[in-house]
Amino acid sequence: MILKENGIWTYPDGREICDLRSPQGRKAYRDRIKQAGERQGWICCLHGIAPMCTGKMDYQYGEGLLAVTLEHESGRGMGGSRRDDRMELDGRWHNGAAHMVCNSWKSSRRIDYNSALQRGLKPVVPEGKP
Repeated sequence: MILKENGIWTYPDGREICDLRSPQGRKAYRDRIKQAGERQGWICCLHGIAPMCTGKMDYQYGEGLLAVTLEHESGRGMGGSRRDDRMELDGRWHNGAAHMVCNSWKSSRRIDYNSALQRGLKPVVPEGKP
């Protein structure tokens, strides 16, 4: 059974998806972007990975290439089939805040930046990935 509460869909496997068609869901999504930005010290989660990244982010939801977006660490899957908007998974950081241009560069690649960020290290791009 899928449950929707406060604009967030919760699936049987535990995934959460903010319903961007509802005001509550959009607010929850923006709040998650802000939460990720704050825990990262407003440094893009792809800093040091995305070649064009400037590092520092200003909280501007949805405005231009340097706008702050919710970056899905595991990708979103075709049509959003794997999308998971949770901020923590099994006690560790999940997803992050990134510049729109950096998020677009990453595309659907899986880059484990959160485990490195949580330990204060620089994330490593998997071999064979530009």
